[in-house]
Amino acid sequence: MKLLPVLFSFLVFTSSLIIAQEDVVIGKRFKIKSEVLNEERTYTVHLPNRFNSFDTAYPVIYLLDGRTHFLHTSGITDFLAGGSRMPAAIVVAIENTNRTRDLTPEQTIIDNDESNVIQGSGGADNFLKFIETELMPEINKTYSPAPYNILIGHSFGGLFATYAFLNKPKLFQAYIALSPSLWFNDQNLSKNMKPFFDKYNKERIRYYMTIGNEGGTMLGGVYKLIGEFEDHSEKHPETNIKYKFEPMFTETHGTIPHRGTYNGLEFIFQDYKYDEPKSPEDFDRFGGRKGFVDYLVKHSQDISELYGFEISSEPIVNEWGYQFLSAPMDGFKEVGIYAFETNVKNYPNSANVYDSLADGYARLGKIEKAKENYKKAIELAKKSDHPVLEASTTKLEALERESSGN
Repeated sequence: MKLLPVLFSFLVFTSSLIIAQEDVVIGKRFKIKSEVLNEERTYTVHLPNRFNSFDTAYPVIYLLDGRTHFLHTSGITDFLAGGSRMPAAIVVAIENTNRTRDLTPEQTIIDNDESNVIQGSGGADNFLKFIETELMPEINKTYSPAPYNILIGHSFGGLFATYAFLNKPKLFQAYIALSPSLWFNDQNLSKNMKPFFDKYNKERIRYYMTIGNEGGTMLGGVYKLIGEFEDHSEKHPETNIKYKFEPMFTETHGTIPHRGTYNGLEFIFQDYKYDEPKSPEDFDRFGGRKGFVDYLVKHSQDISELYGFEISSEPIVNEWGYQFLSAPMDGFKEVGIYAFETNVKNYPNSANVYDSLADGYARLGKIEKAKENYKKAIELAKKSDHPVLEASTTKLEALERESSGN
């Protein structure tokens, strides 16, 4: 007789679980009609977690073999950005229709063995033209990204990334080639890079390459290319083209994309990370706690100049503002206010900075100042459709109720 109450409880419980379910969406898929390739192409876009929260432009990672590598590359990018190892970035994952055609250059070196001919190869120039003249303009129009593009490719994709690096080196600012198939066309891409270096020696380009436990011509083509890099670097230490070769012999051809992507992005953005204080006393080497806030602003300015696009100090100063605000030690909450005020001075058109400053004043019990800044946040958020609008409105209404005694 107790079955019905138990069953009823189970149904109520499972119903509440169903109601609580929520999809986690990490990307959105798009289609574009390519006149260059004469076909419809699909790509998936992953945006940074707080894409609209800060007044900033993000670099773009163009990812080959997009359906295979979209999930883990998006996770790596968010993870490294969350740890201040790289700027947050947009990931554009390009899916395949004819992989061999798109990712391989023309096969010009053919010996007497006809079996060495890769059928259907040779479309790299067209595919590169599609990216440059059709896909990139669409991404630029839709997301207004920073002028910093990274190309990541694995296997034939790594071959294509290397081909793009050598033939359109200024189209992307950095390249990651994961176990690239440099054996293709009798290792022709790895031969005689002197004309390339002579022409582009002053360009600030980054090239990262790795390989797993692969041997034979796969390894031979890689070593040949790295030999060209090493020879040039020894003769021209002033070169602005920087590279890193990192073999990972514990990885297979299939497993190397994850670790290689992580390490490749760290190499590209090795100057991005800022110096953190190790203890409350360690702030002294920055000229004190407020001096550390000033250092964060200066660091953002320095790496902006280095990477060639504006890297906003708003997110990191905002983050440290809340850390100071939450610290139990005396004097730290006032430094939190200083951080938020610094952001207001540097980003006066951002709704987010006024919302944060209002949070700080509310925490210190300065209610009228908090209200004033929530109102400013709301005013700006309405103009820009900023996502902070709802939160600022809710917090202002709560303060108004408290003030009126309701």
